Amino acid sequence: MDSDRGYRSRLPGHFPEIDRSRGLNRDGLLAHHELLCSEANDLMDRKNRDYASGDDDGDPFANFRLCEQMGVCTTEEGMVVRLSDKVSRLARLLSPGYAAKVTDESLRTL
Repeated sequence: MDSDRGYRSRLPGHFPEIDRSRGLNRDGLLAHHELLCSEANDLMDRKNRDYASGDDDGDPFANFRLCEQMGVCTTEEGMVVRLSDKVSRLARLLSPGYAAKVTDESLRTL
């Protein structure tokens, strides 16, 4: 087992459809990229409505601004904290021998 395939198999929601042995060509790559971007855009829209504002005209960054309104830190610092949460969780999920405790969600929704 090569190391690339090894870490992917440990991740919930890994991307088995990308298999180097199948010789994916440029058109296939671009089609796959378009699909991933479309899925990501849809997911971001739905999650943003839950986190920030359900209205089309609402502030899409309201959840980030909340930390500043609460006097915890600046909006930018709040964004960095959230990003570091994601990186920390991803690093933990990639740790050899670690089994994810949350198994009902995909890496795509990390």
